[in-house]
Amino acid sequence: MILLIRTNYDDATRISYEWSNQIKLALFKSGLPYTDCIGDGATRNFVEKQMTMHDIKTVLFYGHGEPDGWQLTGQDRFAIFDHTNIHLLKDKLIYAVACYSGKNLGRLTTSTGTGCFIGYEGEFRFSSISKDDTMACANSGVLKMISNGCTGIQALNAIRKTLKEKMSIMRDRIFGSDFQPLLIYSHLLRLHCFLVIHGNVDKTLHSA
Repeated sequence: MILLIRTNYDDATRISYEWSNQIKLALFKSGLPYTDCIGDGATRNFVEKQMTMHDIKTVLFYGHGEPDGWQLTGQDRFAIFDHTNIHLLKDKLIYAVACYSGKNLGRLTTSTGTGCFIGYEGEFRFSSISKDDTMACANSGVLKMISNGCTGIQALNAIRKTLKEKMSIMRDRIFGSDFQPLLIYSHLLRLHCFLVIHGNVDKTLHSA
């Protein structure tokens, strides 16, 4: 089963929550079993119960990380995952659309076992101007995993490919006094630099 966790409590998470609707729709159409954790469900207590009651193989997270890189933050602003319950993520496939998620938590999660963690080592930056292009990039890897069961590294490469395509378009539009292409380009470049994968890169949604 897939656990889709998505918070929605400030400007940034309201946007990432909108992005996650695309993933929810894709999961629904695919017929893959999943649990949608939103509101009070996007909290440590509910998520831990789901992970102990069900055979969760994959975790998809849309929300905030923390600068120290040690937690994913829930709807109640407290950690859903940190060093105290990281054992729950062992051997799983995880994709975290969250700042600093791949910095320490991702490394520790996959230090033993067969798990795979895709995340971002730095700040996941976007704006109202760049949000649509950022969504296309951030979601591209998961959508590919859902549609054809690709591996973690193939999903990562799909994100990188989309980022490069979007950056190329924006680079060609940078001229004169129009700052928007440059802003979008800079945001996408940061994501490209910070995108990381840890652990078993050949893991898939179906083999997880």
